[in-house]
Amino acid sequence: MDRELAALGARLRGAITPRAVSACLGVSAIPAVPRVDAAPPSPCPPAAAPIWLWCADRAVPASALARALGDAAVATAIAAGLAIRDGDALAPAVLLAPIGAGLVVCDVAARAGDDRVPWPDDSTLHLIGCLPPRVDGAWLDLGAGPAAAALAIAPGAAPRRATDVNPRALAWARLGLALAGRADVTLAEADLAAGAGGGWALVTMNAPIPRPTGLAAADSVWHASADDLPARLWPQLPALCAPGAEVLVHATVDDAGAGAPPAALGGAVIVARYSPPGGRGFALIRWRPDAPARRVAAPVVLGIGRPFVTRADLDAIEAGRHPHPTVDLR
Repeated sequence: MDRELAALGARLRGAITPRAVSACLGVSAIPAVPRVDAAPPSPCPPAAAPIWLWCADRAVPASALARALGDAAVATAIAAGLAIRDGDALAPAVLLAPIGAGLVVCDVAARAGDDRVPWPDDSTLHLIGCLPPRVDGAWLDLGAGPAAAALAIAPGAAPRRATDVNPRALAWARLGLALAGRADVTLAEADLAAGAGGGWALVTMNAPIPRPTGLAAADSVWHASADDLPARLWPQLPALCAPGAEVLVHATVDDAGAGAPPAALGGAVIVARYSPPGGRGFALIRWRPDAPARRVAAPVVLGIGRPFVTRADLDAIEAGRHPHPTVDLR
């Protein structure tokens, strides 16, 4: 089945691309897909059938999907639990979000429950946009969910470990990695870095939203937590990181910098905050534990053509070249 899944994944990646999804569904970015409120055209064009089925969460004619992917690929999709046959139609059993180089598996919208794995939101794209262009060292991704960050980046030779406390998210991560033909990521059910050991050159986390924050309600309890995970994570990191390591965390910070690594831990802390000042807001935090002590924050203005924070933003803030006013967090 692994070979069949990898072959299916190759076909799906050719059909479900961010550009194709945008053109088919009329969205500006992948996180906006769940807001699509439309039905597939009739007859459904074969090239659009995979997108309507696995992105828009709509049933499509089995014949249209077979013309797009081939009979063997459709049979593999049904056998692997990606689609359900309903007479002459196929309904989605899971959804597939095109993120970077991979397809991220998540739950259909109708599924309820605390373990539901939702469609990737903006925070996923913010974190991925801040990753190094190549991840050559050992990489530990915490709270990885369905492994969106790992799937977005090309395979690597160094160890890669993705952890989560949600077994369902890890099951979808395994499926996504199988569709990508990837065997370079070790998945583990673990609370933060439990059992990870040390020596990690890159540590990442897309942190759940701590409650209560005054922010908009989270998509599910998988994206919201009564536990402030970054506050627990920061003191653990010095023992996890290799010399010269980099830590990237999407989290909430307040105007005084609370939510970023405590000053007592030292190192260089760069905060790229993209939501307005006043209370806690969303930000990308880069921490280099071994770098000379420095704590700087700057706003990043997003808009059309610039929807997500990027690594270039972090580099510019760190170099003092950012066009927006900086704030000394000390």
